[in-house]
Amino acid sequence: MADDLMLIADNRCRLQRTANATATWCEGVGIEVNAGKTVHVAYYGHIPANQQQPVQPMYWNTSTHSTEITQMWDPTALLRVLGMYLVPDGSTAQAVTMLSAITTRFAAMVRRKATTDRIVQYLVSSCLIPAIEYYASGLPLSQKQVALISRPLMTLAKHGHSIPSTLPNDYFHM
Repeated sequence: MADDLMLIADNRCRLQRTANATATWCEGVGIEVNAGKTVHVAYYGHIPANQQQPVQPMYWNTSTHSTEITQMWDPTALLRVLGMYLVPDGSTAQAVTMLSAITTRFAAMVRRKATTDRIVQYLVSSCLIPAIEYYASGLPLSQKQVALISRPLMTLAKHGHSIPSTLPNDYFHM
């Protein structure tokens, strides 16, 4: 069984040739590809949307049939590739929103439970931070974005120890 295959080319014609060669190889070794789950990502860099040409369809061609790949990926949407979240247009706003939601849900869950500071520290360092690092690997995040993602944790730490919210976050090291 194979899962997650990515074909990359610098133009549509080369991508179709690569897809054809891959389809031939897969067929030869007995691998069936579900073209219905295949997604085509076309990225035009910084060409304004009104100057982009319509995207030509891609096909998964085997010796017995040809299947059009109908799913197009929005180049501004998060794309999960081998566990990493990428955005073809380079923006990180959606990823920051997703990561902020993860830390917010975590903080809300911990707030509702009777836990000690040691348990919370363990959960943050052993579960939450590795998950955030996994999702954020490959994303160029600014200090402001990292602060936004970690804000619920700082609030949790301050409220959990009755520390004034005005205390600078620089006093904490998680």
